[in-house]
Amino acid sequence: MSFLSKLFLAAVVLAVVLSFSAFGDPIDIARELLDITDFDNAAEVLRGQLAQEPRNAEAHYLLAVSYLKWAEVADLSRRSELMDRAMIQLGTLTHLEKPGEKYLRTVLTSKEKILRRHGRQALRKNPSKGVDDVLKDQLFEEALNPLERADVLRTLSLLGSPDFETVLVRVLEGSEGLLRREAARIFSRVATDKSLETARQLMEDADVTIARECARVVARLGNADDTEALVDVALRTTGSMRLLASLPPESVLVNLSRHVESSQNPQASNKALFLIRQIGRENSEARFDSLSASVFESIMGDTDPQVAAAASEIVSRIEGREVRIQARLPTEELSRIFNLGEIQVARGDAQVTTTPILNLSNESARETVLENQDPLRKIAEKFVAGLTEEQIEEGIPSAEEKLIEGLNLALGGEFVRSVHWVGTVQSETSG
Repeated sequence: MSFLSKLFLAAVVLAVVLSFSAFGDPIDIARELLDITDFDNAAEVLRGQLAQEPRNAEAHYLLAVSYLKWAEVADLSRRSELMDRAMIQLGTLTHLEKPGEKYLRTVLTSKEKILRRHGRQALRKNPSKGVDDVLKDQLFEEALNPLERADVLRTLSLLGSPDFETVLVRVLEGSEGLLRREAARIFSRVATDKSLETARQLMEDADVTIARECARVVARLGNADDTEALVDVALRTTGSMRLLASLPPESVLVNLSRHVESSQNPQASNKALFLIRQIGRENSEARFDSLSASVFESIMGDTDPQVAAAASEIVSRIEGREVRIQARLPTEELSRIFNLGEIQVARGDAQVTTTPILNLSNESARETVLENQDPLRKIAEKFVAGLTEEQIEEGIPSAEEKLIEGLNLALGGEFVRSVHWVGTVQSETSG
């Protein structure tokens, strides 16, 4: 279409608008302009009507429609502005009580997805209880995709419906996928005692998101008898420390220790080990003397340096020794770990008890280290004994490089790649 043709069409449309304005209802005029996709002029007519009648719910509704439909065909630079204008009109509807609710229902049940989505956004900013029944029905409408139904549920959660908890349980028990997981996340925040048994049952759900969120309900509302089941959930989901934080630490430690002892599921066993260590670091009230040291001593020489370090730290806690030197873990996976065993060195008033764990460069290095175990231990003892008071307070220093150099010199090759330490440094000044 040429420029002159477009100009002529615009003039005709303007003439129609002016003639209707003189003799017709502005709302009818706006609707006709929307029918012929003249969104700009429809918005102009509606703005004029609202200047005379600010509480006209239908005009606010149609103006929101005009802006949203206009945004769909407008240049990218204008879309955000038009959508913001539409949100202002929809927000006004939430404040107009009964007249506004009528048109909010029209928006929420529209065949146009863009209208439904912006209607829910307006409700989240300005909740209105009068339309919650529409949203409840939409939760189970198969015509809506799971993503939109999850958005419906999020909106409904803000409206304060008295039976919302019942609706959540219905969704958890009768839906699947994205909608069900969203329901579980909301359920973990709002569930009360009346849904506690439902939460206990759903902790065993195969979906780990459902199990974790329902476990949070049980941790918040349940009792000590739930600890074992909660620990089981913690070992197969993320956010474990948050889940276990409110439970009696001694009971949690005992249940975690049982999983470490079991070899049926190595992944759960290792996670239980690290959770025990983490609880010891974060909870000063945790009593480790209720655990069996033998369970952890058996894995202190594990080939995984992180497992070995965690086990050694836990044994120190069980035996009542303060852990002052934290494990330095290698930045890459190494082929073998060799534990030189515990070294005890008295230096003045300081008593150093530590275990050096060598990260070896290859598999053959293990045999070489085994053959030279005694001289290597003497080198390590000499190194530890040479620490200054300041270094003892700070932990094993960066002088480890000199130790590694000495060990490799004794071995006659580059066998030791790095060293990390697990143990205690206790300073006692005599009177």
